[in-house]
Amino acid sequence: MERQGIAATIGEAFTEGAVARGDTYLPMEQRSRRDMERQSQAGGGKRRRGETRTEGVCRLLPQISHWALQGRDVSDLIRIAVDRFNPPFSRLNSFQDAEGFSIDVIRGAYASQNVVVNFVPVDGPMAQLLWLAAGRVDAAADMTVTERRRAWFGFSQWYHMEELMIFGLRDGPLWPGFRAFHGRLAAKANSYVLEYLIRRHPHIPLVIVDSTEAELEALRDGRVSHIAATRETGNALIQAEGVEDLVAEGTPFGPAPLALAILTTSDQATVEIFDRGLDRIRREGTLARIERQWLSHYSPT
Repeated sequence: MERQGIAATIGEAFTEGAVARGDTYLPMEQRSRRDMERQSQAGGGKRRRGETRTEGVCRLLPQISHWALQGRDVSDLIRIAVDRFNPPFSRLNSFQDAEGFSIDVIRGAYASQNVVVNFVPVDGPMAQLLWLAAGRVDAAADMTVTERRRAWFGFSQWYHMEELMIFGLRDGPLWPGFRAFHGRLAAKANSYVLEYLIRRHPHIPLVIVDSTEAELEALRDGRVSHIAATRETGNALIQAEGVEDLVAEGTPFGPAPLALAILTTSDQATVEIFDRGLDRIRREGTLARIERQWLSHYSPT
């Protein structure tokens, strides 16, 4: 299949079978019959019983990747898709180079095995999966390991255990807890945060966006009363210039082990090399040093 065909297939899948940018996920009782019928379609067929729209797209990823990888040149570099704005894990510095906790961990692990990494910054988890599916990168960073995701992805060892948290505006409504919440939450598309909320709290309406910046924009525009994010990312935003009005609400929930993700049809050497390197930098104390450098300001004492 030509690249244009690949792009069309991915675009169709994410339009019909996944959560599109700016989409709103409503509880079942709030959806119209037309919306329910439309959302039951995934890739031209009915979504499987108990399957979210995102999962419908994930079933297409190995096939899409097979088309994309045909004729691809093999490079000595390992290419990793990263979220361009997900502090303190990844972000772009003033030179537009990727930096952060995950960048240093991944680079250090591969460097210990004499492998060079090229980081590809993209706009959020959805874009990371698109690049992975299209064969433009070898792996995606900071993907949370879950049993459901193992059906479509292979994972490295996890290199950090995160938690999820709710954030709101300092002068906004207080967070009452999930049971008493009647507003709207913003979450990033194809993120573990989104998957967790749909599975554990399906009654809550979600406004789904493609980036951390878009979450903050939705909060300030009044489209949502709170956002859901990883604890350390939210705390990093609170300490960032221009985001002083953001506050953490409630207590952390939903442990999230972060790892590299590859397609199940991909070369397993990508994660095998990383795992060996991760073991080495952990033994040598490099991983602990990187954690102190990037995470000590945002983690509980």
